[in-house]
Amino acid sequence: MFSYTQSTSQSTSFDSQFVELEYSTALVIGTCAIRNRKNIHYRYLFVASAQFHKRKAEDDLSLGRPNKRYNNHACTNCGAKMLPLSYEDKGEIVHHSTRVILPNEMLLEIPSYMAQCDRVRDLRSLACASRRFSALFVETYLEVAGFRIFEEGREEGNKSVVVLYDVNSCDAFAVWRRSHCVRPLRRLELCMSHDLGATTYMLRAFCDFLRSLPPPFSDVQEFRMVVAGPERMELRRLLCNIHKLGAKSLVLESDSDFLREPIYNAAKAGGNARLESISFLGTFPYLQQFLPWTRTTCSGANISTLRLTRASLPAGKWASLMHGLKLCALTDFEVDVSVSFDILMNFLGVNQTIQYLTVLQGENPNVIMDLTPGCAFKTQMPNLRCLDGPVTFQLAFLNHMSAPLYSMMSMVVRSDAQKLESWTLTKVLARTAAHISTLTIHFPSSTNGASFADMSWPRIERQLSGISTLILHNDAVVSDFRAENVLMKNLVKWISFFPSLREVEIHRRGDADYEGNLMLCTRLEKGQIYVFTNYF
Repeated sequence: MFSYTQSTSQSTSFDSQFVELEYSTALVIGTCAIRNRKNIHYRYLFVASAQFHKRKAEDDLSLGRPNKRYNNHACTNCGAKMLPLSYEDKGEIVHHSTRVILPNEMLLEIPSYMAQCDRVRDLRSLACASRRFSALFVETYLEVAGFRIFEEGREEGNKSVVVLYDVNSCDAFAVWRRSHCVRPLRRLELCMSHDLGATTYMLRAFCDFLRSLPPPFSDVQEFRMVVAGPERMELRRLLCNIHKLGAKSLVLESDSDFLREPIYNAAKAGGNARLESISFLGTFPYLQQFLPWTRTTCSGANISTLRLTRASLPAGKWASLMHGLKLCALTDFEVDVSVSFDILMNFLGVNQTIQYLTVLQGENPNVIMDLTPGCAFKTQMPNLRCLDGPVTFQLAFLNHMSAPLYSMMSMVVRSDAQKLESWTLTKVLARTAAHISTLTIHFPSSTNGASFADMSWPRIERQLSGISTLILHNDAVVSDFRAENVLMKNLVKWISFFPSLREVEIHRRGDADYEGNLMLCTRLEKGQIYVFTNYF
C-alpha cells in the first residue's frame, strides 16, 4: 500500500493507520505542513471517515457557510483550515485533525508513494474518493489500468472507440463514466478471455456496471462483444442486462466451438427501443438456451438490419430461429449460406420489406446451399433493391419470384463453392436484364475466363443495355505472367460485350495492363476505368 516516512517536530509524534477504501467509505488523505523555524516537514494522514460526513463538510466549506455538525478549525502549526473528527480507539475518545485543505501540487505527489503491486487499486481508491480527487487522479488511474480511447475513421462526428479486455479495464470504464473525462462513444468492445477465472470476474464487473446505468442511457452507439472460452453463467447474466446499455447497434461474435460448451439456464431479453441493427457472427445465439433471447431481441420494433453469418448450423437450428420471425422494419438482411433454401424463402415471404438481401459463403468455402425447395412457395419482393449471393442461389431465388423485381437496381454475383459457370451466370442475367444498372462479379481463384469469352453461342450480355457500371473482383491465382495475360484478355473480351458501360472497376491480383486493353477493345476512356491491385 502507501509507504511514507514519519517526521517529528518539538517532541511531537504522530501515529496513523491506513484503512483500505471500500465502496461505503471514503479515503481522506491530507498533507499537513509543520513549520519549525526554517524547516518544513511533511507528514501524511490516512483516516477513513463516512462518505456522507466528508461530502457534507466539504460542501459546507465550498459554499462559505459554517458547518452545522462540526465547528471550523485551523491547524495550529500552519493555519490551514481543518475539520475535527472524533473516533473511539481502545475505549478512549481521541480528537485529532482529519481533513486538511491542501494545494493540488501536494496531493499529486501521493501516487509516488504507492507500492507497484497495489498501484491500480490504490489509484482507483483515490479517483473515487471525491470529486476533487477524481479530477486530479482519474486520468492517471485510467492510464495505469490500461484504459484507452481510440479514434477510428475519417468521417465527421463521433469516432471514439473503447476496447475492454480484462478486469482492470472494465473497472476503469465504470470510473471513467462517472468522471469529467466521459464522452459519447461510437463503439464499445468487450473481448472475453479464454481463461475461465479472468472472464468470470471481467463479466461480473461489467454486469455491475450495466445494473448501475440509468434507464435513458444513450452514450454508446454500437456495442460489440467477442465471446470466447468456457464461461457461461456470467454471460447469461450479461445478456439479461445488455439492453440497459441502450446501443443502436449490437454485434455478438463467437468462435465455431461455442456450441460444445453446455449451459443450463435460459437467458431472458429486455427491451431496447433504440436498437436498430443486430449482427450475430458465430454460433452462440442459436444455442437452445439462447434462442428465446435471440428471437426476442430480433423482434424489436425498430430493427432494420439483421446479420446471421459465420454459423455453419444444421437446418433444425435455422428453423428454430427464423420460422415465423417477423420484423416490421427490416430492410437489410444478411445470412450464412448454410441456411436451407426453403427456410430462407419462407422467412422472406413473411418479411417483404427487405431491400438488401445478402447470402455469404462463410468461413468454409466448400459449403453449398441446400436448394431443395421443400415447402417454399413462390413469393414477391416488391422493395428489393440489391441481391447478393452465390450464382446458383440467385438462379433459384429468381425462379421463385411470383412478380418481376422492378425496384432492383444492383446485383452482386459470387462463386458457388469456388465455381462460377458462365452458362449459369447467363441465366441469371437473362432474368434481371431490364432492372439493374450496377453489376458486380466475383471470379473464383480457379477461373481462366475462357468460357466467358466464348462467342460460339449467343451472348445475353449484348442485350443488357441498362447496365452502366461493371465491377469485377478477380481473385484468380495465376502461375506466371503469361497465364495472367491470358486471363486478362478473356475478361477484357467479355467486358466488351456490354453495350452501355460508362464505368468499369477492376480489382486484380498481378500487374496485367487492364486499362490499356480496355481502352483498345471498348469505348471507355481513361477516366472511366479504375484498376485496383489486391496483394492479399
